Amino acid sequence: MAEQNNLGRVIWHVACDESGIDGQRFYGFGSLWMKYHRRGDFAKLIRDGREKHGYFQEISGKTDSKNFFPFHTDLIELFFKHQ
Repeated sequence: MAEQNNLGRVIWHVACDESGIDGQRFYGFGSLWMKYHRRGDFAKLIRDGREKHGYFQEISGKTDSKNFFPFHTDLIELFFKHQ
C-alpha cells in the first residue's frame, strides 16, 4: 500500500562520506545518489565483485595493499558502466 501512495514520486537512496576532516590541510565531501528501487541491483554487483576478489572488509581508499587494486579498479569501472 505504501507504494501506491508514492506513485509519481522518485525516492532516492543517498550515501555521503567525507575525508581529511581531522585537521588535514585538504578535505573532501562526496555523495552518491541512486534511485531507491535500484539499490538491490548495485548491492548484487558489489557482492559479486567482493566474491570474485575475496574482498570482504570495508570498501575504503585507505586500503594500501596492492592485492586489492584489481577490486577497486573493477568497482570504479562498474560505477561508470551502469546508469
